[in-house]
Parts: sequence; C-alpha cells; structure tokens
Amino acid sequence: MFGLGKFLSELQDLFGDLRGPAKALIVVLIGMAFAWMLINQQWAAALLLVLLAIVAGYLLELIGTLLLPQRPRAGLLFLEGWVLGPAAIAAFVSGLLVVLAIDLTPPKDTDAATEELMKTLAAGLSTFLSAAFVSWISEQDNTRISDRIRGQFYKKYKRAKVFPSPADGAMYFTPGSKGETTVYSSVQIGGWNFADRWERASRSLPSSKAEIDAALTRMHPTP
Repeated sequence: MFGLGKFLSELQDLFGDLRGPAKALIVVLIGMAFAWMLINQQWAAALLLVLLAIVAGYLLELIGTLLLPQRPRAGLLFLEGWVLGPAAIAAFVSGLLVVLAIDLTPPKDTDAATEELMKTLAAGLSTFLSAAFVSWISEQDNTRISDRIRGQFYKKYKRAKVFPSPADGAMYFTPGSKGETTVYSSVQIGGWNFADRWERASRSLPSSKAEIDAALTRMHPTP
C-alpha cells in the first residue's frame, strides 16, 4: 500500500531533504518584513518582536524540560521551540543586511577608491553577520540547537553510578541497557541532528524511575 510515509519518502528521494532550504527561505521572507520595518524607522517594534520570539523560545524549552524524562517525544517537540530565538535573530539580521546594502551603496559620483572601500565593508559585514547568526539553519551535529537539546536530554537521562539512584527528577540507566544506548550511543544512532534526536526520542525508554530501580535491584540484589 502506497501510504503517506512512503509518499514522503519518495519525495525526499526525488528532491532531497528540504528542511534546511525551507528554514533559509522562511528566514529570508521574515527578514524582508524586518527590512521594511527598519527602512520605515520602526526599529523599536522590530526589536520588540525579536525579544518576544526569544522569550517564547525559552518558555517552550522550559515546558520541554518539565515533560522530560517521562514524555520524551512531547518534551523534544517543545525543546525544538527554542529555535524561535535564533530564528528571529537570523531574520532580523537578514533584514539588517538589506538595509546595510542600501545605505552602503555608493552614490554615482563616488570616486573609485571610496566605492571599492564601501563595497568591501558591505561584503565584510554581510559575511560576519551571516556566519554569526544564521548557523542554526544547518541540520548537522554540533550546531547550537543540537548541542542544546543533547544537553537537556543528558540532564534528564543519566548513567547509573550508585544504587539506589538519586531522586533528582532524572532517570538513571543501567550500563548497557536499551535506554542508555538510546540516549548516549553514537554507534546505533549517529548524533543529535534533527533526524537523529527524533529517532532517539521515538525509541522505547523506561516509563518511570521505579522501572529503572527495579533493573538496578536485579543488578545489585540486597544481601
């Protein structure tokens, strides 16, 4: 049966993974809106929108951390929301680049040396701002987003070192258990990019601390 999953898989085979380009397109489109606001001297409103997006991102991340470790998929969904902050900053910077390109365009009567200096300055600012604020678009490991989400999972899912495990809100996995390899293994699952972290969250994890302690009890029976 040719279901939705198969259809989406076929589309990805035909066109490749479009998540990264789609993010870039969204940033550019929102950046154009920011550029319009900046050109019309609405700097305060533009900065307020960026600030609200950053606050919203942190609130979503907070909800995600509260859902871990019992509900990893729901928790991850909210953790992904932290991207609103970097996305808003990237869009604002994209709009700012448009404004800089307009303001740094040399007048027609500018001498050749000054014109070249202004073009070099504009290119340098564009390169710096793009490299500094738009790196979140990447779907690879070791980006700000992947590192941040990995850190949140590591805080909530830990390797058991003592018995009984501490009652600190985290789940402690027995060494070599399915839960431990799901979160910590870089062999079974490659890393923490978008696809990998969702695969980790989708695998069956222990449902409660009691289940972890039961496994630890079997490993360390009471004399």
